[in-house]
Amino acid sequence: DFYEEAKKSGHYVELDPTMSMEEAKKYADIMDVLYTDTWVDMEFFNNPAYKEKKEETLAKMMPYQINDEFMKDSKAIVLHDMPMHVGYEISESVEMKNLDHILDQAENRRHAEKAVMYTLINS
Repeated sequence: DFYEEAKKSGHYVELDPTMSMEEAKKYADIMDVLYTDTWVDMEFFNNPAYKEKKEETLAKMMPYQINDEFMKDSKAIVLHDMPMHVGYEISESVEMKNLDHILDQAENRRHAEKAVMYTLINS
C-alpha cells in the first residue's frame, strides 16, 4: 500500500486530528509540504438559519487555521485542494504566498480527472 510505504520512509506523516496546534506546529517546522482542506460547508455557511451551526464550526475549527503565526518557523509550502475559503482554513497571506503551488496543484488535478474520464469512456 502506497501510504504504508510512504510512512515507512519517514516522508509522510498523517497528523492526528485531535492533536493540538502546538503539537502540529512541531511538524510544520520540519515538513516540506503542508496540506489543508476546507471545513466550510457553503451550503449552510451563509444561510442565517444555520447561524448557530456556523458559530459552532468556527469556534471549533478556527484554532486550526494555517496562518502566518503557524507558519512562522516553517519553510514548507502549503497546498489546498480548493475551493478555498480564505480567512477560514487558510489565511489570505498564507494563500497568497503559496498561490502558485496551489494553482499548479489544481491544474494537475484537472489533467488527472481528464485521464479518469478518458479511461471510463473508453472502457
